[in-house]
Amino acid sequence: MPGLTPNLHEPGQAPIRPDEIAYIDAVKKWRLQEGAYAEIQRTKPLTLSYGLSESPLGLAAWLLEKYHGWGDRAGPDPGADTISRYGWDALLETLSLYWFTNSIGTANDLYRSSWLERLGRMQPGERIEVPPAFTNFASPRIADPPRSWVERVHPLHMWSEVPVGGHFAALTEPQVFIQEVRTAFRTIRTAGPSLS
Repeated sequence: MPGLTPNLHEPGQAPIRPDEIAYIDAVKKWRLQEGAYAEIQRTKPLTLSYGLSESPLGLAAWLLEKYHGWGDRAGPDPGADTISRYGWDALLETLSLYWFTNSIGTANDLYRSSWLERLGRMQPGERIEVPPAFTNFASPRIADPPRSWVERVHPLHMWSEVPVGGHFAALTEPQVFIQEVRTAFRTIRTAGPSLS
């Protein structure tokens, strides 16, 4: 959802707020520091896929770097390294899933397909009218969108902020993640047909 970019130049858009400007700046900074993976997956997914499909060490390094760079290592032990935070089992399960199914190429191709289909770039006047439940699992390394940014493209059903979790919240904070999913569905059931 944060990847959805509203058309900020269309008539009738609310003025850009200071927290939205800070978010845009943070995204630009993040792209410069961490975004090279997206560019190569967008422009040369097949080349990357051959390398990652032929070397288990290369695939492990590629995936581990994402866990290290995107994850919330704060958790119960702020000094924990990536292995300690996620555990060998979870990291090896992910590696095995990609390696034994030879599916890293399919995963990488999502970036190219999304770019070609212009997914995430909103057209003038376009909004997604299905009201989502949104939980912002904070990460010190990834820009978190302000609520107003998300509301530019969605009528929000639920907004929640969790101070930990990061990109891999379901893995690092499973109980909190499950509670957020349950809360979202509970509020949808309570609201009933008014959400559709």
